[in-house]
Amino acid sequence: MTKLQKIYPYLFFLPIAPFFLGVLFYPWIISLFYSVHEYKPTISQGITFVGLNNYVNLILNPEFHRSLFVTFYFAIGAVTLELILGLGVALLVDREFRLNRIVTTLILVPMVVAPASAALSMRQFIHPILGLFNFMLAWLGLPPQDWMGNPDLAIPVAILMDVWQNTSFVTLIILAGLHALPVEHVEAAQIDGAGSWQLFRYIKLPFLRPLILIAILFRTMFALRVFETILLVFSETGGPANAAQVLGIFLYWIGFRAWDFGLAAAMSWIMLLITISITIVLVFSLYKEVEL
Repeated sequence: MTKLQKIYPYLFFLPIAPFFLGVLFYPWIISLFYSVHEYKPTISQGITFVGLNNYVNLILNPEFHRSLFVTFYFAIGAVTLELILGLGVALLVDREFRLNRIVTTLILVPMVVAPASAALSMRQFIHPILGLFNFMLAWLGLPPQDWMGNPDLAIPVAILMDVWQNTSFVTLIILAGLHALPVEHVEAAQIDGAGSWQLFRYIKLPFLRPLILIAILFRTMFALRVFETILLVFSETGGPANAAQVLGIFLYWIGFRAWDFGLAAAMSWIMLLITISITIVLVFSLYKEVEL
């Protein structure tokens, strides 16, 4: 193979290379530049180099610690419930019954709904007077809840909305794994007298572990950067008493309310480092499972 033949496939990337450089790398470079500078355009157009002061100020900021805790609270709660429900739904759907395809399609519908539409729909459910949730509580003889005004309910409502929309994503991944499960292994276990629990514990679950880790990886990455759903369901302040002020909402306030671009850029890089760190742990766990 000649040298031209080796580089020939890469030539097809040349037309799109400026697009990637402009859309991907340029914002990274600019945000990294601002993260080590003080830049507040509403006060002064001047840019002052401050080194790592922006990062230090964020790390020492109690509001950042609170937003970090709220973000992990939301991410852990949402991903855990989505994994449990997604696995359960996948196991139920992975059976031969009438209307199986229709039921599977309906289960996957929430995944294709735009997050903004899902958030605005959730506002109708949790409305204190006209909402369906309080109507159901009244029908059960229970007192109504202030879903939009109670700080203790802010993150649970956000988790509920995320679970409704993204459980189908986990279901889809696990269902694909169940369809790829070697039939001979299942049949051999059934011949040996294995019940439903033994089949799941010793046959299906070990086979699904890499796919479960993939689902956890993707859902964790998206949950850590949740923003628009919190903004639309509650407000740009992060709900009552800032109870749902995740990192995305805090970043929005720093950048577009306080107009501190330097601090906002530093926070975006901290969020990126947190996401990369968690991703690396999950990826290494995935590779370990695959090797086993």
